[in-house]
Amino acid sequence: MIGLLRAIMGIAGAIASYIGDKQLMDAGEAKAISRNISATLEQIDKARAARKSVKHDADSVRDDPHNRD
Repeated sequence: MIGLLRAIMGIAGAIASYIGDKQLMDAGEAKAISRNISATLEQIDKARAARKSVKHDADSVRDDPHNRD
C-alpha cells in the first residue's frame, strides 16, 4: 500500500517537474521571439528614417531601375 502511494507520488512529482520545465521553456521561447521582433522593428524604423532623409527632387533621382519612389 505504501509502495503504491510512493509510486503515485513519484509519478505526480515527475509530471509536475515536466510541466514546470515546459513552462520555463515556453517563457524562454516567448522572450526570444519578443527580442527578435523588437530588433526587426528597430531595423525597419532605421530603414524608414534613412529613406525619409533622402532628398526627393529632380537632382537627386538616381538611375536605378528598382527605385519605385
